[in-house]
Amino acid sequence: MVEQTVEQVGSAVAATLKRASVWWLVRAALSIIIGVLVLVWPGQALSVIAILAGIYFVILGVLRLIEGIFAKGAAGATKTANIVLGALVLVLGVVVARNPELTWLVIVLLVGISWILEGIATVASVAVGQGSWPTVVLGVLVAIAGVLVVIFADGAVIAYALLIGIALIVVGVLEVVLFIAARAAIKRA
Repeated sequence: MVEQTVEQVGSAVAATLKRASVWWLVRAALSIIIGVLVLVWPGQALSVIAILAGIYFVILGVLRLIEGIFAKGAAGATKTANIVLGALVLVLGVVVARNPELTWLVIVLLVGISWILEGIATVASVAVGQGSWPTVVLGVLVAIAGVLVVIFADGAVIAYALLIGIALIVVGVLEVVLFIAARAAIKRA
């Protein structure tokens, strides 16, 4: 009886792995294809991502506005918050969709500025007794990295795109490995 149950569970697991392995292969192919496209056309890929994000924000903003205007039984403050948030997100979406390159530049500049401020704060923490010379070195390096990102923001945008492309390819390759491992497990079952 127990052997039959174990065999049934094994068959069910094998069937599930077989179905899942197909999706691993599909995801792998998509990740690798998109990763290669990002590596080949990093600027254009970032523009497409920004435009899609802009469209998402426009839709989200419209939905918030609708919720704020037509929500039944919602408190006045909730309706007002939804309307204000909806309007802001809608405007943000239009700006992002219409200016994809500027969007990425602003993001990279924000990262650079935050690194500069983080580096300064890290060095300042040593002045109040929270750290030692390695903390100072780390703070200075983070601040320098932030300055470099701000100075070379256009290059940093492309570098981020290339990292995204590489990450997608790595994920795709790992999905292929999972596909192969799942197929091998199914054959052993």
